[in-house]
Amino acid sequence: MAIPDFQSILKPLLEYAAGQETVVMNSAIEAMRKRFNLSDDDFKQKNSGGTPTFRNRVHWARQYLVFANLLDPRGRGCVQITPLGREWSKKKASGFKISDLKTIPGFNERVQPRAFKSKVGETTIQVTVPGVDDSEGDEPPAEKAPTEHTEIQWLLLKLGVDMGFDVWVAKNDRGRAFQNDKFSNLPRLKDELPLQFDDATNSTIELIDVLWLNRNAIVAAFEIESTTSIYSGLLRMADLVAMQPNINIPLYLVAPKERRGKVMIEVNRPTFSRLSPPLAGICRYIAFNVLRERVNQVASIVKYLKPEFLDELSESCKLDE
Repeated sequence: MAIPDFQSILKPLLEYAAGQETVVMNSAIEAMRKRFNLSDDDFKQKNSGGTPTFRNRVHWARQYLVFANLLDPRGRGCVQITPLGREWSKKKASGFKISDLKTIPGFNERVQPRAFKSKVGETTIQVTVPGVDDSEGDEPPAEKAPTEHTEIQWLLLKLGVDMGFDVWVAKNDRGRAFQNDKFSNLPRLKDELPLQFDDATNSTIELIDVLWLNRNAIVAAFEIESTTSIYSGLLRMADLVAMQPNINIPLYLVAPKERRGKVMIEVNRPTFSRLSPPLAGICRYIAFNVLRERVNQVASIVKYLKPEFLDELSESCKLDE
């Protein structure tokens, strides 16, 4: 049998999830293999990037079901069906496609950029707020990257709470969990952001990975860059600077140490260097391994730490420093 496209996997994967308490993705892939009666050769077939095609398509299906709030991420490599997902698992015996998922409230804003009007000086401009990548191609999110992204997101959220701050997680990530700890259970996780900017700025800020808040003030903003493309996070930071050139929020790009060079090059691109102030001049870089080590080291004194603590584990993004 030919390898199905990822949209053909949506309904079968949801039906499989409806029969499980928690879905382990490796088990789901094997179940989908049997469902579509794939031969060993088909199952081992790889795409141009060298990744098994069928495995990728199952992960794409999972990702879009999460965007649609039909599946809920439940930690490392696991998902769980939602009440809405149970309803949809009984719909359309013939299956459904992305066009069907677009009818679910909130789906479109999770996968598509949003446009707003904003004023820059005396000029009103149209601003597109980067959302989650909305490619419908054959390459799914890599399994390791989202897991590592979620781990770092959790560490930053927990660190902020332990330091006495309110915290915010990107609105499309509120349903995530790390090692069975739900983000939504954090005691100081805010449901709404302070309304101190225009719609375009607020809609950019609410998609930033992690914020630390002291009452109505943003103490620090973090974008976590664990995947191949780092543009969505940089564009959010750049839009923020372009729309609010006098903004005084410490901005941090958090990425694996092996991607340090990539981050530095990208943040110093001419597009970002021509901002006023240049993006590299106000962003600092934090390596994943440094963050993990320092979080462990300060565990006993974390409640006494101030935001300036971040200066010790971060470095300037300017290439000449």
